[in-house]
Amino acid sequence: LVTGIVGPLTSENVVFVYGAVREAGKPLLSPAATSPALATLDDGGFVFSTTVTDSYQGRVLAQIARDEGSGRVFVVYRADAWGRGLSAVFIEEYERLGGETRQHAYNPATLNTATIVDELRANEATTVLAISFLDDAAAIIKSVTNAGEQPAWLLTDGSSAGQLLAKIGDPSLLNGAVGVSPSP
Repeated sequence: LVTGIVGPLTSENVVFVYGAVREAGKPLLSPAATSPALATLDDGGFVFSTTVTDSYQGRVLAQIARDEGSGRVFVVYRADAWGRGLSAVFIEEYERLGGETRQHAYNPATLNTATIVDELRANEATTVLAISFLDDAAAIIKSVTNAGEQPAWLLTDGSSAGQLLAKIGDPSLLNGAVGVSPSP
């Protein structure tokens, strides 16, 4: 007998399964899904999350970017529910605070870091906000820095600092990086 479901962890996967959850009439509790889009799902009241939405994270990142004097921020984000939602909140808030943004959405299955480097250069951004999970964040950071670019980095809850440092291998690539993460 199934009385409820714990998981999935990502917003994209919650979006994928919410219809089945609604039909089954069983509650789904995600410990990590944060997309603001989840609040508007026609889920029959059966989908819950135990963490704050990216509406909060995006506003905090925008405030940090402004306080750090980030100038033009190049927002690189996953083209999924989480990436689209968080980037939209960040861009709206950062521009409201007087900042400038440029953006690049990517499909994680076909991540092309050379394109990201080219767009970063073309847009003359001084800061990169990487809305990505661990492996993608590491690939993006390595590619950008190996191409000779040294932007300031803003990082999200999608890439753990300790694990990210291990993935990129050179901690100096993240000198001055700022990130957010939910507290335990």
